[in-house]
Amino acid sequence: MQNRIKIYQNNTTTIACTVIGGLDLTGFTPHFTVKGKASDIGTLLSKTGIVSDPSTTVTFAFTSIDTSMAPGSYVYDVVIDTSTQTYTLVKDIFEILDGVRY
Repeated sequence: MQNRIKIYQNNTTTIACTVIGGLDLTGFTPHFTVKGKASDIGTLLSKTGIVSDPSTTVTFAFTSIDTSMAPGSYVYDVVIDTSTQTYTLVKDIFEILDGVRY
């Protein structure tokens, strides 16, 4: 899986998502959502990111609280939207790795 994300439990990190295809990201809001399964109603983690480069990149900052989930594999997606447009950029596995300290 090419877009699988692995983060150690209780760690901080920043994730950048590169958008290919020439879409101008100006005016879009990026959203990062994690669920146990794609069909689950509730979310385990929801982050709003920033457009760090309007021609290519959205970025999400994760705190240790964000990554305090139980170790395991979850599903995530990255969606960008405006009031009139919605695009799903990626959907894949979000894995919380078991650290030694926590």
